[in-house]
Amino acid sequence: MRFTLLITLFLITSLSYSQYVNITDPTYGANGNDSFDNSDAIQKAITDNPGRAIFFPKGNYKVNKPIYINHNITIIGEDENSTFFKPQNCIGFIITSPNVTIKNLTIYGTGHTGIYASGKKEIVDDTLNLTQIHRLTFESIIVQNCTVGIELKHVTNSVLNNIKTLMNPDQDTSLISQGIRFFGKCVNNKISNSHIESKVFSIAIIRDPEVTRAEGLMITNTLIASGSYGVYSEGILSLNITNCIIDLSVDIAIDIFETDAFMLTNNWIASILKPQGENHPVIKIKSSHAVNISNNTIAMGNNNKLDNPTGINGTFGISLEAGTHHCTIIGNSFLGVKTKVLNISSGAENIDTFNTLQPDFL
Repeated sequence: MRFTLLITLFLITSLSYSQYVNITDPTYGANGNDSFDNSDAIQKAITDNPGRAIFFPKGNYKVNKPIYINHNITIIGEDENSTFFKPQNCIGFIITSPNVTIKNLTIYGTGHTGIYASGKKEIVDDTLNLTQIHRLTFESIIVQNCTVGIELKHVTNSVLNNIKTLMNPDQDTSLISQGIRFFGKCVNNKISNSHIESKVFSIAIIRDPEVTRAEGLMITNTLIASGSYGVYSEGILSLNITNCIIDLSVDIAIDIFETDAFMLTNNWIASILKPQGENHPVIKIKSSHAVNISNNTIAMGNNNKLDNPTGINGTFGISLEAGTHHCTIIGNSFLGVKTKVLNISSGAENIDTFNTLQPDFL
């Protein structure tokens, strides 16, 4: 009975894979032996088959130049733990089309960006025109040894699920400086069920001064670890971070600027204590409006110990800085914060706090 079930599952899996375009077919000739340059083979499979699913069997697929995706396509590996896409000194995938899915593979680079997706910005008759790309799906992807894991530029209505951007065990040699980077007019995107590590910005939202700011980003059920900053935002309308662990940030766990309609709910948020300790909040918010911070545990620690034994000055739980107003802070608890759980600077107004638990000095 068990043998019959295994055979049935194998046949179902084989049948489903047979419906895909296989990059190792003789028509394309890709080879996952970890030495062959597969750039032309993979590019041909994608270019010749718009709208279809391109299958990467398990193996190690080196490429010496970026793979361009300029029409709707699905790229699917056999499994993210056995299918390795290895860009050599180049960006991995460059996406300029809507309706693209990439799933079930590891991108292992030698620098550069793992996945780069971008809309188009151009001047026509002295007018700036922006064409966004939409409905991108990235799922069950591991990115290692790339300077940026995934960069989305003017991208809308897209989903990143079960993404892992992983640092090397030796963090001093790790190349990932940014895990996931949003740039420009990115609208209504979601990160969920992921594990994001980096040396600098785990998740960054960067404003393009030539266009209006981003709108709508949800981050949920995600581990955001290591790095100088857990979440860094230069400006977005509607940012929701819920049910996440934001841990081991060396500088500031959450650094928010010109971010309106910001909701931070039901998270563990921790920074590592710096020796100097001056002006070192776990969460910093500046020039932002309509902020709700509720039911979080906010910690300042020293490596694996959640305390601040020396009582260093300038260690704040939450710092609300000039230009921030209409904030509600309710039901948060604080660990290892010696100076203030809440620092309100001059120019921050209309701040309401309720049921805030005092710091635990452990």
